[in-house]
Amino acid sequence: MAVAVYSMQLPVKDMFFSPLDITKNKDDPNKYTVHSLWEAFHYNGNEKVEVAMVCQDNVKVDKPKQVKRVSDLKATYVLTVPKGTKPGTVLSCKRSLFGDTYDRFATFNFVHE
Repeated sequence: MAVAVYSMQLPVKDMFFSPLDITKNKDDPNKYTVHSLWEAFHYNGNEKVEVAMVCQDNVKVDKPKQVKRVSDLKATYVLTVPKGTKPGTVLSCKRSLFGDTYDRFATFNFVHE
């Protein structure tokens, strides 16, 4: 029996953001760089879940307090859920960002909660 694989888009309001990892920029000590953030979403039984995210990728800012947890930079990622994951499971994924704001590649590590 064939299994249909399809995507579901989750609105941003269904996602949970933690504080961003902010460190001082090596090139300019007066500026800060956003390195990564955590996202969590609800898995509904699809093998792949398309998540429309609003995020900041290595954005340099003058002061940490100017960094918003939700920014105007938007990116869409398709996540592959591990086999055997039951519907209703809450997945957390750590998105490691490398490169500048135009780099749309990310590494996901899934954690069952």
